[in-house]
Amino acid sequence: MQCILSQYSIGLYSDLVGLGGTFVMKNGRARHHVMPYLWNDQLTTAVNIHNWLHYCDLDAPLVAIGTLLSSSLCYKKFCQRYNFEDYGLTQSHFHAYSSNGAGGHFDTDLEPINTVEYLGYFYPARRFYHIDPQLQYAGLQDFTDIMSYWRPSDTV
Repeated sequence: MQCILSQYSIGLYSDLVGLGGTFVMKNGRARHHVMPYLWNDQLTTAVNIHNWLHYCDLDAPLVAIGTLLSSSLCYKKFCQRYNFEDYGLTQSHFHAYSSNGAGGHFDTDLEPINTVEYLGYFYPARRFYHIDPQLQYAGLQDFTDIMSYWRPSDTV
């Protein structure tokens, strides 16, 4: 997904670029996660959160909707300039579902890049709103840190 954003913003923008839209994963397989109903106040590291989430692998076709951000650096500078708390941003956030009713937060595709096909429609954002921001913890810079603890050998 980030390759879409980098191609869109080459030579155009030096600050934060955001795209919102939808995509269809036409073929392949993707890893998703869902959050359990019960919340644990001890979820302060990427390892804690990774172990708390429930993972599932879904086959295409999948439909997803969400956002992409080029960088959180512009946001950090804004927060510093106006003395706001620096809340972590996730560079991509998509909710996806399949025709059989299964779905979750899209994490990554699991197939070699030449076997996965996407069709996407995205539009650049004019304004940025960070609704209900959450504080960062030392061991968790943003939600994408969780994926660094996922191993391809993990069984779901």
